[in-house]
Amino acid sequence: MKIATTAAAFSLTLLAIGCAKQSSAPPPAPARALRTAEVTWRPEPGRLELDGVVVGRHEAILASRLVAPVAEVRAIPGQTVRVGAVLVRLETAESDSALAGARAALEAARAAYALAGKNRKRFEKLEARGAAASIELDRSRQDEAAAFASVASAQAAVGRAGTDRAQAALTAPFDAIVVEKLVSPGDLATPGRPLVRLASLTGRRVEAAPGEAEAAAIAPGDVLEIVLARGTVSGRVAEIVGAVDPATRRRTVRIDLPAGVEPPVGSFARVVLAGPPSLRLLVPESAVLSRGGLELAWAVGGDGRVSMRYVRRGPAAANGLIEVRSGLEAGERVVVDPPDDLRAGTRIPS
Repeated sequence: MKIATTAAAFSLTLLAIGCAKQSSAPPPAPARALRTAEVTWRPEPGRLELDGVVVGRHEAILASRLVAPVAEVRAIPGQTVRVGAVLVRLETAESDSALAGARAALEAARAAYALAGKNRKRFEKLEARGAAASIELDRSRQDEAAAFASVASAQAAVGRAGTDRAQAALTAPFDAIVVEKLVSPGDLATPGRPLVRLASLTGRRVEAAPGEAEAAAIAPGDVLEIVLARGTVSGRVAEIVGAVDPATRRRTVRIDLPAGVEPPVGSFARVVLAGPPSLRLLVPESAVLSRGGLELAWAVGGDGRVSMRYVRRGPAAANGLIEVRSGLEAGERVVVDPPDDLRAGTRIPS
């Protein structure tokens, strides 16, 4: 009798434990009617992305024709300057001396010309009275013409010396932004040496270097997709350099950006060209979430319950779709616009 009582008590204990376990198990997640889409392979136009750089639509590199030390540099990279603003000054001692010498030579030539004119008039009077030979009059006229040519030559020399003197002050040829300062005071400026690089204050373009085959498919006037740090814009091909770089087998292409789109000169850009079509695994872009630096999607399993997947997205496609490069398989379904309170195990009615 005692054994039966003990067994009955043990049975009641096991029943109580089982009931406790059943009462502590979480309730199944409720079903939710959410919109889903299938992960599918689709043929999409290919994309070829080229690295590019933003440049000014108009650029200039200032240089001097003089050989002279740099006296002053007013150009500051990033500075906005107006047309005519002095950016670099050179020492003027030699150019001043050359200009003074040219002016002195001009004065001497003018004096010689005036004297030649007086001699010609005197011989004309003497020849009229028969006191001078015709050859002497001809010679005086020739001397006057030579003196006149010397005056013209001296005037040209003064003009050249004045132009050289003006080269001692290098000014902005248009409203611009200073891109780069290439000299400092004390440096020696020589003919052709770059001193300051400028870019137009308004107007930007992108330079890229596609290969020969890609460049052959582009023509001036074509509209291309340009990816900038602040978004994507459409640019129009302005120039295609005819020569191919023999080292890289590439050609430079210049694309004008729309008016008002003016990223900093030198900033990075990406030019998108059409490539061969390819199959891409696509889902609606709104099915891929970004949280804490991770990209996530809610996949619907064969039992209709959702689970979170880590995915790696690719470039956008047409019609609001986006490529997925890992984390999902073709034929699976994903939740579109998943709510913030969606939890793993939620059942999605088929």
